[in-house]
Amino acid sequence: MAGQNDFYPFATGSGANVYTVASYMANAARQTGVVEGEADPLLANNAWRQGTVLASMIGDFIAAQNYDARDNGDIAGLRTNFQNALGQYVGANVVPSVERVHYGLDTGTQNNIVANVSPDIASYVAGALYQIRVLFAPTGAVVANLDGQGARAVVRSDGTQIQAGDWGTGDILLMSDDGSVLRVQGIRSSNLPARRLSSYTAAGNYTFTVPPGVFWIFAECVGAGGGGGGGGGGATWSSGGGGSGGYAAGWFSVNPGDTIALVVGAKGIGANNGNNAVATTGGTTTVGSLMQASGGTGGRGGGNGSPGGTPGGGLGGQRNLYGSNGGDGNPYSNAVQGGQGAASAFGGGGRTATNNTNGVLDGFAPGSGGGGIWHTNTAQVGGNGADGAIFIQY
Repeated sequence: MAGQNDFYPFATGSGANVYTVASYMANAARQTGVVEGEADPLLANNAWRQGTVLASMIGDFIAAQNYDARDNGDIAGLRTNFQNALGQYVGANVVPSVERVHYGLDTGTQNNIVANVSPDIASYVAGALYQIRVLFAPTGAVVANLDGQGARAVVRSDGTQIQAGDWGTGDILLMSDDGSVLRVQGIRSSNLPARRLSSYTAAGNYTFTVPPGVFWIFAECVGAGGGGGGGGGGATWSSGGGGSGGYAAGWFSVNPGDTIALVVGAKGIGANNGNNAVATTGGTTTVGSLMQASGGTGGRGGGNGSPGGTPGGGLGGQRNLYGSNGGDGNPYSNAVQGGQGAASAFGGGGRTATNNTNGVLDGFAPGSGGGGIWHTNTAQVGGNGADGAIFIQY
């Protein structure tokens, strides 16, 4: 409800008995005033109208901001109401500049932010910006009470409800007021704690325990690489390299204290120089029940064919990729180069053995395949694949 305005304009009706603006400006008595005798009614009406119109306009402005403009001689009260009305109007209609971000420290409880901010606010204003260091990570819907102006819902930038893990304990939130709720625009990167990484690169079983304050993890896994085919000695073929393991990755919602069983797949072992001997397949890598990546198969060598191993694949992640095929050997000639071990999502595989001089190499990067054998004087086992791996960021 609007305030009361007691100030009304004078002589504003149609055909009011006043001079035109030009005549009023040219009237000498406007400068000297009425010296003696009867005052010119038109001149007086002009003077009264100019003063009362301004007074009425200011009174209307004060009343429109829900304050009173009373004609009771209380100049101090009128001044106070005018200042309050002006401050309210500016706060509601002027978007604050970057220099007017309001800063504060949270003193509330979980999901209930309470802070006194600087500069102070007299009310919530659309467009205002707030930077608040919070005491707690959220577990669900959040409200904020800033400078005692009452609870205001805090939501994500898209207007949806805050979720557990949207920020951590002690983070600094940047929020904007859209006129009805406070929208979290983000956590300033300079205020974020350093990211941590847990790496598991040797075959085996592990347990990852979610640390305090962590509600999201980004996990990557790769299956182990297959071994390379063997050859040399009396072999009349060159052998294929091992395939690489699949890859899976994704973000997963967790809670502090959760435990996740991890299995890093074991490398495939290179085959001997037996005719049609096949190297073993790399093991599957799993991240609990969240996702997995199977291993690449082993390469083969012999008169019936010397294909490279086939790739493993990812499953359950937001990004699921196949590995690569190992390079093929040649079933008809040991003088033709054998197959290279396949590269994985993390890098290259083992090379094939060169003629009599350099031995075959195992897979280098996690999940890559071992190299196959070609023309060597002595029997030689193919290269081993590389173990799988798991990387967890939080």
